Amino acid sequence: MQDNVPEPRPLRKRIRSTPLLIGVLVVLSTILAVGGILATLTSQMLFNNSREALAVADIRQEIESVSERMDQATRDYILTRDPQYLTQYRDAESRLPDLWDRMAVEIDAMEGTLPNRNSQLRPLVTELHSNIDRWQSTWADVQMRRGSQATGAAVSTETLRTLTSGEQSFAEVERANEDLAEALRVIVGQNNAQRNNAGNVGLWILVVMGLISVGSGFVALRTAQRESRVEEEAREREENERRRLQAVVDNLPVPVRLASVPDGPVPLDALIAGDPAGTL
Repeated sequence: MQDNVPEPRPLRKRIRSTPLLIGVLVVLSTILAVGGILATLTSQMLFNNSREALAVADIRQEIESVSERMDQATRDYILTRDPQYLTQYRDAESRLPDLWDRMAVEIDAMEGTLPNRNSQLRPLVTELHSNIDRWQSTWADVQMRRGSQATGAAVSTETLRTLTSGEQSFAEVERANEDLAEALRVIVGQNNAQRNNAGNVGLWILVVMGLISVGSGFVALRTAQRESRVEEEAREREENERRRLQAVVDNLPVPVRLASVPDGPVPLDALIAGDPAGTL
């Protein structure tokens, strides 16, 4: 009968977790975190570039306003030879050097964020600068240095030809100004579109990371519940086996003393002598 008594099972049963799944979740979370950081950095870089582009656009508009005032003052001076228009022309002209310097600073700042995208701006700024200089040197300044001419109710044919020539010369300035404005609009539009894309990517990354967090928590909870259930079942089996063994011992015709048996084989003579620890 004693040979049929099963050996007691250990109290705790170690169960295999899901390290592969946990590792995959950790790697995926890391990749998503890196992607989120890159999306944020890209969005910030695009924002900075757009801010600089808008600063360039503001300076371009000031240059346009100054050049138009210079052109209008030149026309009024041709018609009236009033010195006040000469003063207006010189006052407007004096603002140009500072505007060109500010433009160069902002272009440098733009190229510091997205150099490839803004490479087209320098040639356009150079062209605008050259057209204004050419217009001044070949027409506006020449008209301002002329002496007084007779004016009256009727404008002479020569004066009309002069004004027409001025319109044609200033048209190149206006065209270069519009080309620069259009290039800036394109850059800001591209930046805004890519910022929206980066924002969408960041939003999806947050959603996926949230799902991964929920999934990881669910896996951890299920693993803990499974381990707790296995441990409880192991304790129940041990208790049942102990009771069965105790019932067998209680029904033996001779008294038997139960003792804890160490791990490993126990010598037969030690068992016969009542020394399961094997100290004999």
